[in-house]
Amino acid sequence: MIRRLLENARGSLSFKLGAAFAVAVLASVGAMGWCAYDWARGSAVQHELDHLQTLCEELGAQIDHSLANGKGLAFHLATARNVQDYLDPAKGGPTRQEDILRWLDLQVDHPRQLSAVFIMSPAGICLASSNRAFTGRDFSFRAYFQEAMTGRMASSDWIIGTVTKSPRIFNASPIWIRGQIAGVLVTEFRVEDVEEAVRTISAKGLSASVFNERGIILTHSEPGLQYHTILPLSPDVQAELKRNKQFLAQSIDPVEASPELMDAFRTLRAGAKPVTLPYRLGGQSKWGTLTPLTERPWTVAVAIPQSTLNAPMTKVLVNTLLAGAAIALAVFALAYGLAWSLLRPIRTLSRTIGRFGAGDSQAREPVLVTDERGRLAQEFNRMADRLQAHQEDLEALVQDRTLDLETSLAEVKTLRGLIPICGYCKEIRDEEGAWWQLERYIHDHSEAEFSHGICPKCKERVFPKP
Repeated sequence: MIRRLLENARGSLSFKLGAAFAVAVLASVGAMGWCAYDWARGSAVQHELDHLQTLCEELGAQIDHSLANGKGLAFHLATARNVQDYLDPAKGGPTRQEDILRWLDLQVDHPRQLSAVFIMSPAGICLASSNRAFTGRDFSFRAYFQEAMTGRMASSDWIIGTVTKSPRIFNASPIWIRGQIAGVLVTEFRVEDVEEAVRTISAKGLSASVFNERGIILTHSEPGLQYHTILPLSPDVQAELKRNKQFLAQSIDPVEASPELMDAFRTLRAGAKPVTLPYRLGGQSKWGTLTPLTERPWTVAVAIPQSTLNAPMTKVLVNTLLAGAAIALAVFALAYGLAWSLLRPIRTLSRTIGRFGAGDSQAREPVLVTDERGRLAQEFNRMADRLQAHQEDLEALVQDRTLDLETSLAEVKTLRGLIPICGYCKEIRDEEGAWWQLERYIHDHSEAEFSHGICPKCKERVFPKP
C-alpha cells in the first residue's frame, strides 16, 4: 500500500516539481557551502601556517639559547684559575684532586641543565669529574674531544652517554696553559630543556621534532619516531656512528618520509631560509615548518596533521550541507504542497475527462477559479457541449436514415417461398385465393418488368413455314 502510494507520488507532477525545487536549492546551498569551505580552508591554512612558522621560530630560538649557554659556560670554566692551577705542571699538576672535585661539584649546582663537568687529559682520559663515574674513562673517541684538541671550541651532536645511558649534549673547550693545550674541559648538559620545549608544542595539538644534520630524528613529540632517520644512511655514516658510539647500540632505522620533506631538509641544510610545506612522515600527512638552528647543525620542525587542519573547514562544509538538506526538505514540502494545490483543478478536470470518455456525456467540470485553470475547464465544457450536440445530431441523423431504410425495405417487393401456379394455364394464385396471370403477378410483386417476344418453338408452332 505504502509502496503504491510512493510510486504514484513519484509519478505525479507535484512530486516532480517539489523534487526539482529541492534539488535546485540543495545544489545552490552545496555550491555556497563548497565556496565557503574553500574560502575558510584557504584562510585557515594561511593563518595556521603563519602560526606554525612563528612557533617554529620560537622553538628554534629557545633551543639555540639553551645550547648557547652551555657552549659559553664551557669556555668560561676552561679559563678559570682552579682549572688552570689543576693542570699547570709548574704548580704540581693534578695533585690537588679533592679541591678540584669540590669546585666541579659547585659548578654543577648552579645551571639547571648542567649534569656534569669534567676535565680530560690530552690523551682523552677523564682526570676529574663532578660525576665520579666518569673518572678514569677514555673519551678520546668522541668527536667533540678530538675537535677541542685542535684548539677550537666544540659542541657535540645529540649523544647517548656511555655512563648515563641517556641523551646528552657536550661542549668542549681546550685548556690553554702557556700556549699549549694542557687538557680539555667538557660540560655535559641534559636535554630536558629541548624535550620539554618539544612537549610544550605537542600539548597544543601540534607535533614538534628536532633533526640532526644527517636527518636523524633526535627527539619528537611522538616517541615512536625518535632515533629514526628520514634520509638513508650510507655505510660510512653508519660505521662512524658505531665508532663514535653516538647512540650506543641504538638502531637508527629509516622512517617513511615523503620526497618533499627530504628535499626541503636537504635544501635547508644547504643554507635556505625556513620553509613551510605539506609532507608525510610516519604514515601521517602534515603541514609543517622547518627552520635551521644557529648553534647546532640541527633542524627544528613544527607541524600540524592535515586532518586537524581540515577539521574546522570540514565542520563548516558538513554544517552547510546539513542546513542545505534541511532547507531543501522544507522547500520540497512547500513546493509539493503548492503544486498539489495548484494542480487540484487539473486533477478534477482529469477525472471529469475520464468520465466523459467513459460515456458520461453529461460530465462537466465546475469552474472554480478564473485563471488559466478556470479557462481550461471552460474550454473543456464548451468542447463537451459541442461533442454532445454533435453526437445528438448524429444520432437523430442515424434514426432518420434508419427509418428511411426501413421504409425502403418495406417497399421492396420480392418473390420468395412456394408460389401456387396452374399447371395448364400458368396462372398464379395469391394469398387471398385469386388467380392472376403470370406477368401481372410478377409485375405486382417485384420490380421486374416484362418485354414480350417469341421463342423459336412457339414461332414454329404459331407461324409454321409453308
